[in-house]
Amino acid sequence: MAASEHAREHDVRAEGLGTGQGGEPPRRAVAGSRRAVEPADRLRDAERSRRALLAAALDEFSARGFSGARVAEIARRAGVNKQLINYYFGSKQGLYDALRDDWLEREAGFADPRLPFAELVLAYLRDTLDDPRRIRLMLRMGLDDPGAAGSQRSAAGRGAADPGAPDCDAPDCGAPDCGAPDADARDRGASDREADLAMVAGRQAIGEVASELDPAVLMLAAMALVAAPIALPRVAGELFGLDPAGDEFRQRYGDGLRSLLGRLAGQ
Repeated sequence: MAASEHAREHDVRAEGLGTGQGGEPPRRAVAGSRRAVEPADRLRDAERSRRALLAAALDEFSARGFSGARVAEIARRAGVNKQLINYYFGSKQGLYDALRDDWLEREAGFADPRLPFAELVLAYLRDTLDDPRRIRLMLRMGLDDPGAAGSQRSAAGRGAADPGAPDCDAPDCGAPDCGAPDADARDRGASDREADLAMVAGRQAIGEVASELDPAVLMLAAMALVAAPIALPRVAGELFGLDPAGDEFRQRYGDGLRSLLGRLAGQ
C-alpha cells in the first residue's frame, strides 16, 4: 500500500471510522504530548488491520458461508470498524476474493509440485488437519452456490441493487454482496480445476499415474479423501475408534491414504 493510502487510513481513523486498540475509538493527540505517527508505524498498523480482517473473515465465512456471513461480525472479530473492509477490500466480495489470494500464498508454501502424487495429497491432508477452516469454507461454497445456472446470482434477482453498496447484514436484502460469490469467483474455480486436470494428465504422461484412470475421477476422489475427516468427523471417529482431531488418527489415516493412493496410481 502506498504512503498516501496509509495517510488516508489515518484520516479515516481520525474521523471516527476506524478504531483503536481493542476496538476503542482513537484518542485525539494532545499537542506536544507525543510524537506524530511515522509512516512505518502506519504501515504496520495497516497490515495488522488487514491481517486481522482476513483471519476474522476466514472464521466467519467457514462457519456461515458467503451468504450467511455478516461484515459487522467480521469487523467485530477483527476489532475494527466495518468501514475498513470497504477501505481495504472494496466489498464483502473483495474480502472473500482476498482469502483466495491468501490461500494461494499458503498453498505455495507446502504443495511442492515436484512431490509424487500421493505425497502431494498428503501435504494437503496435513494442512487441512492443521487448520480445517479452509476445507469447511470449500464445503460451504458447495452448499451455498452449486454453480447452477440462474441460481442466487441471477440478474433478475440482483438488477435493482446498488453495485457500490456495502453489505447490509440483512438476509436476502438484494445487495450484490449478500448472495453467493459472483460469477468471476466461479470462473476462477473452473480455471483451478482445469489446472488440476492438466497436472494429473502430465503425471500420466510420465508414467507416475496409471493412464487408464480418468483424471477427473482421481482428482475428485483425492479431494474427497482430504475433506472426509472434516466433513464427516463423527463417521471417521466411529470407523477408526479414534478422535479425528488426534495425532493417532492423523498417523493411521495418513498411512492408509498413502497406500490407497499408491494402488490407485498403479504403483
